[in-house]
Amino acid sequence: MLLTPRHGRFSTPYRSAVSAFFLIAVTLFCLSLIRYASHYSMVFLITVPITLCLGLLICFFTTHPVIKYLAAVTVLLIMGIATGIHPIQQSSWQIEYYLFPICFVVLFPGSWWPIASACILLSSTLTLEHWLHSQAMFEHSLTLLSITILANFTVYYRKRLTLQMMKYRQDSLTDFLTRARNRKAFQQDLDSIQDQPECVAMYALVVIDLDNFKRINDSLGYNAGDQLLIEIYRHLDDLCEQQDANNPTRVYRLSGDEFALILYNATAIEHATQHLIDRIHAIFDDHYQVDNNQYFVKASLGIALLKHADNNVQTWYHNADVAMYYAKESEKHKTQWFDDHLKQQTQRQHKIEKELSYALMNNQLALYYQPKVSLSDNTVAHAEALIRWQHPTLGTIFPDEFITIAEKSHQIVPIGRWVIRTACRQASEWRRQGVPIRIAVNVSTIQFLYDDICQIVQNALDEFQLPAQYLELEITETTMMTDFERVIDTCKAVRNLGITISIDDFGTVYSSLNYIKQLPIDVIKIDKSFIDDSITNETDHMIVRTIIQLGRNLNKVIIAEGVDSDAQRDMLASEQCDFYQGYLYAKPLPPDAFMARIQSTTPDDPNTEKKSR
Repeated sequence: MLLTPRHGRFSTPYRSAVSAFFLIAVTLFCLSLIRYASHYSMVFLITVPITLCLGLLICFFTTHPVIKYLAAVTVLLIMGIATGIHPIQQSSWQIEYYLFPICFVVLFPGSWWPIASACILLSSTLTLEHWLHSQAMFEHSLTLLSITILANFTVYYRKRLTLQMMKYRQDSLTDFLTRARNRKAFQQDLDSIQDQPECVAMYALVVIDLDNFKRINDSLGYNAGDQLLIEIYRHLDDLCEQQDANNPTRVYRLSGDEFALILYNATAIEHATQHLIDRIHAIFDDHYQVDNNQYFVKASLGIALLKHADNNVQTWYHNADVAMYYAKESEKHKTQWFDDHLKQQTQRQHKIEKELSYALMNNQLALYYQPKVSLSDNTVAHAEALIRWQHPTLGTIFPDEFITIAEKSHQIVPIGRWVIRTACRQASEWRRQGVPIRIAVNVSTIQFLYDDICQIVQNALDEFQLPAQYLELEITETTMMTDFERVIDTCKAVRNLGITISIDDFGTVYSSLNYIKQLPIDVIKIDKSFIDDSITNETDHMIVRTIIQLGRNLNKVIIAEGVDSDAQRDMLASEQCDFYQGYLYAKPLPPDAFMARIQSTTPDDPNTEKKSR
């Protein structure tokens, strides 16, 4: 049990039963010797059973091995000397005498001590001549030795079986590679803490995740990675052993590159934990020596206090895990405490995840449209559909918050189908109003590769009688790299329907010219991260220029995202970019506001935009 007082001798039913049996056996044996001495009026021998009783009790209760062996030797010597002075008569033999070697079976299971005590007891009966010619004494001796040997070997094999079971249990709680305590042991220790509500304020949990460890395995090999994990665990274990008695800590390996530490301190848990965190970061600041090579490894740490989890250990672990992931996402801070702000974010995320499945059912989803403006004549013939979740209590939730959750919970497929259908309906309605707008829809990797995207699109086009030229599908570079051959086949099938395909956020992930050459795409969208500093940063400007020139050489349409200033728009126009979208013209708008915005702009008059903002 983690961080609790050690079990006493009477902590289990088996030990309690053995202890009770031992005390009864010692009492009966000593009482029989006292009765024997009283029967023969040998007052001086009455002190012998009392001394034997004290010696046996000392053997049983002491934890010091030297004292235990000295007390056992003293008991046997006293027994041998006393009965040598006055041997036990055959007529006085009592069944309680069989308990003397049994006591040594309890004290020294599976050893020669019980047999030695039985031999001393037998040698104290009569002379060898009487013993050989006495059938009763022979039977007593045979019975005594048989019981002693049988009991001793029974206990011996039980002891071996128990030790083997303990070894198997220990192995099941131990990580095979590092010999650290594993996830099963971690869960058991969490459960043991759950039963100690009075100690709720005294526990801190630290989750440690190694940064980019998969890259180490891929580049150096798994053997080097395993040795590195062993070295890291050894440093963490040494660090925990250096903690003082009032601040014990235990290390666990939860997964391939994830460790955890449980810290206990009765007075200042926050201060003690921060001190430990500083020391953990110190061991990751140094290099690790593996096979005569030096490696540097960094780690992200998440820390949570049990008192912030309402004494729920599963919530406590979840909090520390969430904090660790926030630490990994941050480039500046590699340690994250689970605080009230993070708690509110986690509760919000949990609420979003729990209620996302009801968003479609309750008509809480909506599409907003951001215009794509021509840099040549300032007209708007295209728009990007952006989903919004109008939550009744949380307000407007943007896709950055819930799309990842939707992908993990497999809600992304019905949501994606709804987006395609809704966009086609809106494009058809605008077309009937005499304003033909091509709408671009972002398609997730899961839907593009694993849903019947061609059939979904075709059904939507047929339902609203929309020509395929008014629909555009946007995929990311991540989608492109997931299953490249399958992406090519899907893109070809979609283009055969007459639908335009664009690569979104170009330049942020792979941007391989080989992939661009092979992919059947029509549009390249320059990511906002390059546009932001393109005016002040010459490198970003050159990247934007290169992407535009590449797209024009490949006969692709180029669209710049995130244009927020006149200077950015003018730069893109001078570089002969085709379209732009961004807050300079309009933020994403509901359908009616979108239509009002584009109708307020005069073609070939970009200055009109500023007046209408």
